[in-house]
Amino acid sequence: MGLFLVSPQDVAKKQVNGETVTLIKHEKIAQLTPQILGLGDVTRFSEQLDVVSAIFDLAGFTRFSNQPGSSLDVPKFLSRFLNWLFDELRKQHTSDIYDEGVRLYSSLPFFLKFMGDGVLLLWRTTDVPEWACHNIIITCVQISNNYENQLYPQLLNEFSNPPHRLRCGIARGHVLSIGELPDFVGQCINICSRLQGLSTLSCCIFKRGFDMAQHMSHAASQFLIKAVNIRGVGDNELVYVHEHEFSKHLSGEERKKFRDPETVGKSPYSS
Repeated sequence: MGLFLVSPQDVAKKQVNGETVTLIKHEKIAQLTPQILGLGDVTRFSEQLDVVSAIFDLAGFTRFSNQPGSSLDVPKFLSRFLNWLFDELRKQHTSDIYDEGVRLYSSLPFFLKFMGDGVLLLWRTTDVPEWACHNIIITCVQISNNYENQLYPQLLNEFSNPPHRLRCGIARGHVLSIGELPDFVGQCINICSRLQGLSTLSCCIFKRGFDMAQHMSHAASQFLIKAVNIRGVGDNELVYVHEHEFSKHLSGEERKKFRDPETVGKSPYSS
């Protein structure tokens, strides 16, 4: 992504039918091309990758950025948040520390992209053990929890009405590389976006491709399996949600979006 800025040198004035009109010079408007996106050659071969994707989204960021004086607070907040997020990514991935380096719970994300009010992360899953892929879930859940329980109380002393929650959607699937940088597209990224905006839950995990009972037996009991409708994906898609958060913090209206899988498709009069 990039900027397309029009300076006074790029502008011309001309009288047209007795009226002074403003014109953009030909050489400047000719620069409005896909190269501004920074993707390079988008015709190059697209590589398909197996990934776990996650989108962290700051709930309440739009309201925060629309407050009086937001031009003063938003840059400071984003610096504070992004430095904290990357500290958390390093910490939550680290299993053991040695003189020579650190041992990881899972592979590190290979692609990270700022998205205005959140961050997209991608982890490769090809030739990665299933336990390591599932550890990514624990990493993301812990980061969302730590925002609410550790960082947010500090932010209340630094900013007026800071974003109150860091929501996360997690999905597994394929992505396609676009351009030379590259960027990535894929349905699993779209699913993450839908899941994090589905409710006020801090984390919602697309079940397809994950089996907590087999690969996260120590934590599986903390999660519920629910069926939800995901716009653009399908009805009655299965997701994992944290049991305590679902039971204690979700409003009645939001809870209606999440159904017990065994009741899906049954008549309310069924015995």
